[in-house]
Amino acid sequence: MRLRSYASIVFAALLLPIGVGCDSDPGYDHTYTTRGIIKSLPGEKATQEFIIHHETIPDYRSINGSVGMNEMMMPISVPDRSVLEGLEVGDKVELTFGERFEPRPAMEVIAVTKLPDDAELELSLSAKPQAAKEDDGFVSLFDGETLEGWEGDTNYWRVEDGAIVGEITEDRPLARNTFIIWRGGEVSDFELKFEYRIGKGGNSGVQYRSQELDNYDIKGYQADIHHGPKWTGINYDEHGRGILADRGQSVVVEAGEKPRVIKQFGDRDELMGSVDLEGWNEYHIIAKGNRLIHIINGVRMSEVVDNDETNIDLEGVLALQLHSGTPVKVAFRGIRLKQ
Repeated sequence: MRLRSYASIVFAALLLPIGVGCDSDPGYDHTYTTRGIIKSLPGEKATQEFIIHHETIPDYRSINGSVGMNEMMMPISVPDRSVLEGLEVGDKVELTFGERFEPRPAMEVIAVTKLPDDAELELSLSAKPQAAKEDDGFVSLFDGETLEGWEGDTNYWRVEDGAIVGEITEDRPLARNTFIIWRGGEVSDFELKFEYRIGKGGNSGVQYRSQELDNYDIKGYQADIHHGPKWTGINYDEHGRGILADRGQSVVVEAGEKPRVIKQFGDRDELMGSVDLEGWNEYHIIAKGNRLIHIINGVRMSEVVDNDETNIDLEGVLALQLHSGTPVKVAFRGIRLKQ
């Protein structure tokens, strides 16, 4: 169902650059200390950020007064890489950060301290830096053999080599986009991970918090997929507002206005360097309140804070897209959901 009224948003703050010494000008509305595991560190040419999987912060207060921040994967920009000197992926750390709401929402790191390797953290990953997929709190949505739990036009969708495959052929052209829909229920706040591979010239995507139309058509947020640099990683509102965030952008969307770029956190061309156009890639979607993040192969691609009370969707279906056009094949595997 479409939520037309604005619900409580816990994650209204947009994450901005962090660095040493920000406590010299506190000016924060709140400060917090949490613990977590470093999941990603800045690459040589990609965005300067790290991703931390942090514990629940029960005393967190959002810009609208909501209390509590759930455990989540949180990407943060890092303009000064010396902040992370000596740290590695998988390290357990204590993170202290401050948040201010004016003149615009911002979170800034005050300190990052490495914890002992045997520190016990309260995470669904059981504090394992490289936990097995079956143990990380995610639930598989695809059995690898059948389309059980999914519904779409089987003229175009099938299972092949352990993947859900959508394909357009010369004998089966496609005049308009078609989708295969997960029938396990609607999603609201969640994380979704999957792998994809797409053929030359192909365009596809994964719909989330979306609304069903007729004949396997879908309206709503899309994590875009493309065999090329034009669409990969962007946030696109299918049958709606169009492009919400290009690759490398953090944006805020207000009712009746064009998306406003708050930060260009990465170069859109350099970010493509982390994507394998000919092979498999891992996509990670994070949707918490009005904050939507797309990550490919551990690198943040786009981020949206949707304040558009008229068009925001806070719950809806998941679906995979086969885009109309010339013959092409797209495959999805390892589809896993955490709510």
